[in-house]
Amino acid sequence: DAKDNSPENRYIASVKLGGRTWDRNYLKYGDLSAGAVIRFDMAAEPDMHRGTSGSAKPSSFSSAE
Repeated sequence: DAKDNSPENRYIASVKLGGRTWDRNYLKYGDLSAGAVIRFDMAAEPDMHRGTSGSAKPSSFSSAE
């Protein structure tokens, strides 16, 4: 679901996964296969703070940094 999605509102303002606020920039297969609902709230301006915390970054599958 992407409430208010339009050519003007093309930026993600917030994400909810299964009703909980989701600040990460990735989704895990297990979350999706369990039937979770994803809701995107869209905005005309980007939120430069959403998804910027250390825990919002996806983990790497490689050992290289």
